[in-house]
Amino acid sequence: NKGDIAGAAKLYRRIIRANPGNLQALHFLGVAEAAAGNIDDARSLLRRSLLSGTPNVQFIENYAAILHRAGEHDELIGLCQHGLEVAPTSVILLHASAAVLLAQGRYSEAVARLKLLVAHHPAHVPAYVMLGSAHARTGQHDAALGFYDHALRLNPQLAEAHLDKGTIHFNERRLKPA
Repeated sequence: NKGDIAGAAKLYRRIIRANPGNLQALHFLGVAEAAAGNIDDARSLLRRSLLSGTPNVQFIENYAAILHRAGEHDELIGLCQHGLEVAPTSVILLHASAAVLLAQGRYSEAVARLKLLVAHHPAHVPAYVMLGSAHARTGQHDAALGFYDHALRLNPQLAEAHLDKGTIHFNERRLKPA
């Protein structure tokens, strides 16, 4: 059964009992625990799954997604930094770390991370929206509008970019474009 999280968790626990060092089972039990809402257990299991000498990018990305969902920003930034040393073009790690940097008001760091993201993944629409947001928040409205326009070329129905553009125009008293 595709959605049987409890069944999967039970299977992974059985594997771990037979082989406590099975990093795959530890990791995917952590993913199952996160899906079931048991974030503390998930974090502990995922952390243990990363203890091997060889970094596993999928494990790091999965853990980053769970930390992002849990709002664990400081640990997420450190994990992304570690992961990006192994996989410098990871969409998940670049996006997650940029989102946190932006939320923390670390705009120049967020912009650098986002520019790296779009250099490697030029069709990543959320990155252009975040670039627009970072520039808008630092008063660079023309640059922000350019990034929002780029996002809209990729996805013309993107309400967030339309709203943010309208807000910039409205705040600058350009009512017709607003």
